[in-house]
Amino acid sequence: MPAQDMVAWVMQGPISDRENEHLKASDKGVILCHKMLDEEMDKVSRGKDPLGTIRDRALNEPMINLHREAKALTPLTV
Repeated sequence: MPAQDMVAWVMQGPISDRENEHLKASDKGVILCHKMLDEEMDKVSRGKDPLGTIRDRALNEPMINLHREAKALTPLTV
């Protein structure tokens, strides 16, 4: 649904300024995620592929094909 995609994009808001962020021990998952993203962006800047990139077509097959119904489901009315 294009309208739902648009809502997801717009509702994210502007990019947050993380300069003054004070992460604590309970934010370990956020810290690990930031570290991983920094490492993967560094790989790309050096011309390497980021995590999860598979360029060999043979390794990408067989692709999982998710079939959608021809007619969209209608929302339930209460």
